Amino acid sequence: MFGYKVRTLKTEKEYTLRELFETIKSHDFRDAGKPAWQKFNMAHVIAFAPVDVCNQVWITQPIAADYMKLKSRKFTIFTSHYGNAIEGYLSAEFEGDVTDHTADLKTQYDSNEKVCEKQVEEIWQELCGMGL
Repeated sequence: MFGYKVRTLKTEKEYTLRELFETIKSHDFRDAGKPAWQKFNMAHVIAFAPVDVCNQVWITQPIAADYMKLKSRKFTIFTSHYGNAIEGYLSAEFEGDVTDHTADLKTQYDSNEKVCEKQVEEIWQELCGMGL
């Protein structure tokens, strides 16, 4: 997929995803701002402020049966095109206004997508520099 940037964060200490969030939540990342704990379907992610309805940076960890308790030294930082878009499409569908959100699909491949890719790189560099 175009515009999909992924970086792997390797930490010295083992963390659950929630513990990693608690460790970094007060850090103000250069362009992305402060991270938030966000629910997405049945999972949770560490998310940063969306660039637009289709572009947001997420941090996740390897999937396991009980991922909330799984400790890991590897986390994935990537561009997500789904988090805010899903809510927009669902709310539009229930309001009978789906066509207003079809234009948002183009933002997955425009300049905002490049901004999001740059944020992935900057967040990864800052996290690597934190000595986690």
